[in-house]
Amino acid sequence: VEFHAKVDAFPVAKVTWLFEGKPVSVKEGFDVHTDQATGTSVLTIKQALPKHIGKISVKAENASGSVEETVQCSVKTAPKITKKPTDIDALLHTDAVFLIDVSGSPKPEVEWIHLGQTVIPSGKYEIIEESTTVTKLIIHDITPEDESPIQIKVKNSLGQTEATVQLKALETPRIEPQLTDQQVTLSDTLTLKTNVYGRPNVDIQWLKDQKPIASSDRIKIERNNNECSLTIANIKEEDIGAYVLSVKNKLGKVDTTSNVKVTAPLNFSKPLDDLNIIQGSNGVLSVDCGGVPKPKLTWYFNGNEIKSNQKTRIETKGTTSILTINKADMIDIGVYKVVADNGKETIETQANIDVCVKPKVEGKLTDVTCILNETAKLSVKFSAVPTASITWHKADGTEITSDDRIQIFTDDHGQSTLTVNKTVSQDAQAYIARAVNKVGSVDAKINLNIKGTINISRWNLKVKPALKHDIEPQTINVGDELVYRLLVGGRPLPTVKFFKDGNEIGPITVEESSTTDDSLTTAVLRIPHAALTDQGEYQASIENSAGVVKTKKVKVTVQQTPTFLKTPEDASVSQGKEVTYEAQISAHPTAKVTWLLNGKSLTPNADCAIAFDNTTQKASLTLRKIDVAKHTGTITCQVENPAGKVTHDAKLSVFTQPKLLKPLQDESIVEGQDATLSIEAIGYPSPNIQWFFNDQLISPTDQHYQIITKEEENLYELKIKQTKSTDIGTYKVVLTNSEGEITSQANLNVQLAPIISSLQPTIEGIQGQQVIISCQVSGNPKPEITFLKDKKDVTTLEDKNRFQIEYDEKTEEVRLIISNVKDEDHGKYTIRAKNPVSTIEEQTTVMIAAQLAFTEGLQDTDVISGQNLTLTCHCQGIPKPTVKWYQNEHEIKSTTKQKIESKPDDVHILTVNRADLTDGGVFKVVATNPQGSVTSTCNVTVLMKPKIESKQQDIQAVIGETAQFNAKISGLPKPTIQWFKNGQPFDIDNERIKTVENDDVYSLVFESTQTDDKASYTFKATNRAGDIESPKMALNVTTTQPKIRLDLQPTLNVTKNESIVLTIQADGKPKPHIQWFKGTEEISRNQTGVKIIEEGDNTYKLIIEQATENDHGEYSAIIQNAAGQVKSKKTNVAVTSK
Repeated sequence: VEFHAKVDAFPVAKVTWLFEGKPVSVKEGFDVHTDQATGTSVLTIKQALPKHIGKISVKAENASGSVEETVQCSVKTAPKITKKPTDIDALLHTDAVFLIDVSGSPKPEVEWIHLGQTVIPSGKYEIIEESTTVTKLIIHDITPEDESPIQIKVKNSLGQTEATVQLKALETPRIEPQLTDQQVTLSDTLTLKTNVYGRPNVDIQWLKDQKPIASSDRIKIERNNNECSLTIANIKEEDIGAYVLSVKNKLGKVDTTSNVKVTAPLNFSKPLDDLNIIQGSNGVLSVDCGGVPKPKLTWYFNGNEIKSNQKTRIETKGTTSILTINKADMIDIGVYKVVADNGKETIETQANIDVCVKPKVEGKLTDVTCILNETAKLSVKFSAVPTASITWHKADGTEITSDDRIQIFTDDHGQSTLTVNKTVSQDAQAYIARAVNKVGSVDAKINLNIKGTINISRWNLKVKPALKHDIEPQTINVGDELVYRLLVGGRPLPTVKFFKDGNEIGPITVEESSTTDDSLTTAVLRIPHAALTDQGEYQASIENSAGVVKTKKVKVTVQQTPTFLKTPEDASVSQGKEVTYEAQISAHPTAKVTWLLNGKSLTPNADCAIAFDNTTQKASLTLRKIDVAKHTGTITCQVENPAGKVTHDAKLSVFTQPKLLKPLQDESIVEGQDATLSIEAIGYPSPNIQWFFNDQLISPTDQHYQIITKEEENLYELKIKQTKSTDIGTYKVVLTNSEGEITSQANLNVQLAPIISSLQPTIEGIQGQQVIISCQVSGNPKPEITFLKDKKDVTTLEDKNRFQIEYDEKTEEVRLIISNVKDEDHGKYTIRAKNPVSTIEEQTTVMIAAQLAFTEGLQDTDVISGQNLTLTCHCQGIPKPTVKWYQNEHEIKSTTKQKIESKPDDVHILTVNRADLTDGGVFKVVATNPQGSVTSTCNVTVLMKPKIESKQQDIQAVIGETAQFNAKISGLPKPTIQWFKNGQPFDIDNERIKTVENDDVYSLVFESTQTDDKASYTFKATNRAGDIESPKMALNVTTTQPKIRLDLQPTLNVTKNESIVLTIQADGKPKPHIQWFKGTEEISRNQTGVKIIEEGDNTYKLIIEQATENDHGEYSAIIQNAAGQVKSKKTNVAVTSK
């Protein structure tokens, strides 16, 4: 594009083209051609770019004056996105902000597309043009549904471009519900289950006692979308611990904990078994009890706790407890019990221990001799505990059983008799009586001898009476029939008499014989209905003319089944007192009376007295220190004797003072709803109940209350109807019976809806100062208070630190304090009060005023050429001022070179991109509003960092010659130079070594090089803009090996007393030194009459004055320097006489 101007002036005018007030430059794409002869000037923009948009001015001036014309240059360009929005990760329910910076002419339109729809400003979306090129999209209250790409279309008449950004909705990790503590029964399955939330998806980890849990055959970890669970099958005691579910994503980490306890019901895997111990031996009882928690095992003997001592030793091995009874005796007989208690439950097992004695033969055994066909009796007595079972055996081991001919009778005292009637010769043999009880056995051997028959005529013979069998003891019940039959023989036929306690009784009847033997008869004593008076000692007498025989005396016991003449009666007794139960019994023989409590036998101790009077048959039970938990229930009187058993139950009720099972709990209720306070309590007799409010008795007739009693559930309730604020307070319940009283109290809190009051409709403030929005907020519970500005919580704003909320508990005054008030603080504010009852809102308007002033002005600034220059100021004022920038009194417009910005917080920024030397000078900013104008100025200096313009080279120098490093360095301000040798600063004496500055050329000069000058040299150039270091430069100082120019002659003849003069000329760098030799010996410079002379740069002489014969010989020299050495030729000197 070209701009033409024609100037008519005399003298010829100077024509200057300006862009945005600054002279144009070639590097910015401008080219100017002016023809002085015709007065025409043409400005050409070879390639028009957006940076060329602005004002083009042409200025003509000569000695007579100046004239200036200005036109606007517009460049049309297709849309371009100069700064693409970045992808946004936004937390749920926060705002997402996207910024796009575009260029183009005409100004492009920006279209935002979200969820397939063009974005239109609404409560959800907000589109703000922050400047001519920058557009902002705000999406409020982000939800998971908002997560979608956002497409941006930028277009004008020359074209269109697009971009896409991603919006991700994030959520911090969350666990709902929280894990709760668990109690699991051993071998059951434990399941911990909850839901986890978070975006991006959360990672979960299960831990036990802070150690990760891994899946196994028994442990199963599952996750299905948000639901996750931990399942442990066949729970073990080792599974007790703290289980933690740890949930995290990139936003954070949360944990929830469940304390798991494992329990197992108590169980005797090996209960106690009854035990028989031989007297004097040791007895061992063992029990095995499992359960979680592990139980404590306690041993008892007849109700008394057993302690480990010399007599009884208790050992515990794991779950097994062993009781050893040393040298058991009869006092150890009784009931042994183990009680297992783990604090959660109690179980017990018991067994009977019997101390026994092995069977033993009492007295001396005697063989028996009997006449053939007569009766033989073999008798033996055994002792044993318990009583032994006795059997008889033949010699071959065959057990003998009773029949018509053989009878076996054993009494209660261990006496056993084998009777053999009508003996035969085969009966003659050894007989064995065997006594057996549960701890052993013993045999007793008795021989039976049979004598031969006597041949006496049966018709002439008188035969003494004989018993075919003896009578035996009997035990019968009252009313039963008592019968004794005796088969007797003898000639003449004998008569039979029965005697009781020595007195003859009858009648006696004779039964007809079933045999043809007329010498046998059966006599019968029969008492049809036995009475207690029939009990006694019985004996029969059998007699005829040949003699008399008597039966043994036997005891007849007549028993009476026990009956209650007086039964125990129900009783009620106070806790800690004593109670007595009595019973009158009729029984024969005397009955055994056992008292039971709830089915368990009672044994006498300090708190339990049991009495029985054998004479009166009165029984009594006295229980002392009555305890409701221990004694309440059924008392059973059990009476038994050999005739039978009878029982009778009586109730034992224990008077107890009331006891709380569940006390009153504090309650909170919403105003207008019904509230119920409840208590669970027990007591006997049932307690009376009274309710109090703030220590005032509540009348049962008060319609505001309802008193409810559910005795069968031990539940007592007070219902408060349609609660209001006056119901807030302390409620107490008093439970009373004959044994005492208890109380419980709790607080009732009535929740009240929030109320906002004393809020001014309009509040004024001054910019930069403090504004207070004050009101009173009441409610119960205390409402949660939120202040909102433009629907946003002020505590979430970017500058939230300026907002402070205060609350006075006493006055209920709430204050929002806004510090350093700004223009954007103007507007409507919403006060929201929220509690569980309801949420309410009230509004007020804040109006802000401010004086026009620079709170932060411009500051003098240095800027490095090529870098961006940024000038910042802060200007307050309401109405908001307009701001203009100036450089050297020329107004600055926003271009791609110079960018002007105004921030929402009243900060104004001028940015000059890639500053050059033309960007220095005086800058000014002017702020204007209806109040007037204010100005702030500063100086800008453009600096140039040091730059090495020349190429540095290494130097080769011969020792002793001059060497010089040169460097051309630019920079503003003029840099200072520091030289380094082998990376270290070194001494520059400005004599042999010196520095020289000539304009922008800096030199390091060596006037006469030395070998130690050989090194690597660098320099550092420094100014306010920065510094730069040179590359390394090497100084190499070289030497040359000596070279002989004039050598010695082969021979030299001199006359005695003349001087010997030997001359050598040699070159070398550095200058060589010489050593003279005669033969192989060096000639010393201190030798008398000898001179070693150096003339000029290369002549070396040896002079020996007044030569003698001793100076005759072969002479030579060595010439050497740092580069090496060389030997001269040898010369023979001859000294001759005149």
